[in-house]
Amino acid sequence: MTWVSPLDEKRCAEYSDRDFLEHLGLAELWPALRQFWPSRGPVWDGLARLRWGREHGVLLVEAKSYPEECRSACRAGPRSLATIRNAIRQTQQAFGASSSRAWLHEYYQLANRLAHLHFLRQQGIHAWLVLLLLTDDWKKTPQTLWEQELCTIWAGLGLRAEHPWIGRVFLPVPEDRTTAPIPGRPSLMSASH
Repeated sequence: MTWVSPLDEKRCAEYSDRDFLEHLGLAELWPALRQFWPSRGPVWDGLARLRWGREHGVLLVEAKSYPEECRSACRAGPRSLATIRNAIRQTQQAFGASSSRAWLHEYYQLANRLAHLHFLRQQGIHAWLVLLLLTDDWKKTPQTLWEQELCTIWAGLGLRAEHPWIGRVFLPVPEDRTTAPIPGRPSLMSASH
């Protein structure tokens, strides 16, 4: 695995749109992504390139500190909204999800991440989404509360609780913040792991 974002040497930059594709070595997909999704797409909390044998793929990371961060609504203008609705419909079909208002009105941020995961898969890229869920960050959120919230989210989106392209990682935040990395500067994020 080659971690590409965030990296200390790149000032922990996070990427979206063309930049996210370029950092994953997929710049050739930019014209297709522009057709699928309007500009100002998701800003990824983490990106990695994967290689096993002759195969390769990508890892997309979405991190959350507490459950309320998972709730958001789409605020796109009418032109972009039509493109987004079409992409969401395709994504719902690909995931076998029921059509639901929650994709645009309650859990839009996660929905747009799922849409980008679907886009990459549709382009023949081995891609996975990892939800990095912090436990007991500044808002006390034990893993059990996260698990309950995820059940609510998946039900709201009309999705199964488990999917082979989506993983979850529960990461405890150290109580002693003096030993923790500086926020926004993950010290373990070097190029290769």
